[in-house]
Amino acid sequence: MSPGELSLWVGPPKCGKSFLMLHIAYLLSLGQPVFGRRVKRTRVLYVAAEGEAGIARRIEALRRKHGDSSGFHFIAQPTDLLHDPGHKDDLKAAAKACDAQLIVLDTVNRVLAGGDENSSVDMGALVLYMAELRIETKAHVAAVHHGSKASNGSTPRGHSCLTGADDAQIEVTKHDDGARTAKVVHAKDDADGDTLSFRLDRVDLGEDEDGDPITTLIVEETPAADAANATQQRVTGNEATALRMLDSALLHHAQRVFTDDGTERHAVHIEHWRECFYRDGKPGVSKDTQKKAFQRACESLLNKHRIASREGFIWRPDMG
Repeated sequence: MSPGELSLWVGPPKCGKSFLMLHIAYLLSLGQPVFGRRVKRTRVLYVAAEGEAGIARRIEALRRKHGDSSGFHFIAQPTDLLHDPGHKDDLKAAAKACDAQLIVLDTVNRVLAGGDENSSVDMGALVLYMAELRIETKAHVAAVHHGSKASNGSTPRGHSCLTGADDAQIEVTKHDDGARTAKVVHAKDDADGDTLSFRLDRVDLGEDEDGDPITTLIVEETPAADAANATQQRVTGNEATALRMLDSALLHHAQRVFTDDGTERHAVHIEHWRECFYRDGKPGVSKDTQKKAFQRACESLLNKHRIASREGFIWRPDMG
């Protein structure tokens, strides 16, 4: 996250992009490694204009796991950076007061405060303000943004002037097995295609006054598997059956689909694969048992990188 630049963190609802952004920002404020990368301690101002009710829980979970951070500051309230000059001035003042080096806007839609994302006027005004914010504070601005329905959340919503202004774009994806990745679509100072892997774990924070549990989610970084080694891992039992049935499904139901890096692959929808797996099952085995066996095999094969998935489609990485 270079000083004075703009990055977009894009993905569909519930993919974990806000949790990921908060995780990265908090660790940066501590100077702790992020996904194995050494970092410099960074003063952070996090604007939680969406989901402000839960931000305190999320920060408390991070504090308990990683320790207190004097360099992390946040604003948790509705913020209008389109219509309200007072909000605009207040944000600049807050950023300067804490000498922020990273300013997070979560989310673009909420700081537009009812503005039209598809309007060149409204989106252009926000882009101009973010440029002023970066120039006056010399901070990096990271904007969390929803993806479009047409792209299943993989490309930013709204007018193209936003993407025309960014210096980096990161696509956050939740996969069918619950695993999540953040992929660098493009960046000035990083390699395109670089991918971070993570999952969301539940954290218990105690009980409320009624005795009900207080919980939140927290990012758990997961190591990127070495594909060359992963393909050498043995598969047994249901995994072997699942792979054999995947090959059968690919033979009869394959489609040509584009993967994250633009590569065209032979892939099959997971439902066709599941049907083949069920048909090959032992007589008398319950549907629930088959379902659990398939799910475990699918998760294991994904972890071993024997299969890959995107938007419900499955393919063999070692095949065309």
